[in-house]
Amino acid sequence: MVDIPMDDNAPATKGDIKRLEQNIDGLDQKIQGQMQGMDQKIQGLDQNVSSLARQVIDIRENMVTKNEFNVLQGDVRRMTQSVDSFLGKLERNERETVTIPTRLDAHGAQLQNHETRITRIESQR
Repeated sequence: MVDIPMDDNAPATKGDIKRLEQNIDGLDQKIQGQMQGMDQKIQGLDQNVSSLARQVIDIRENMVTKNEFNVLQGDVRRMTQSVDSFLGKLERNERETVTIPTRLDAHGAQLQNHETRITRIESQR
């Protein structure tokens, strides 16, 4: 930018006007450059906004509604109850699998000694 001396009382010369025009042209070019930069930034922002809008639309289309969520929640609850019930039966079956053979072994030993026991009982009378 050209420095213009300011003297309010002196009349403007052709040189002053020329320098003023040069300053105005320089400012105009600077503004035009900034405007082009702003246009590019605005185009970038426009593309970003369009991309975000598409993403929001995709999210809304794929989003589960409250009613669908409640249905899914009920399904999960029923499945959890079924699994809990099955696990309870499995645990009960496992306990029986451990205790029944022990009882059968005890009864088998008692039956094998049955005649010996009867003989002892009869001899005590």
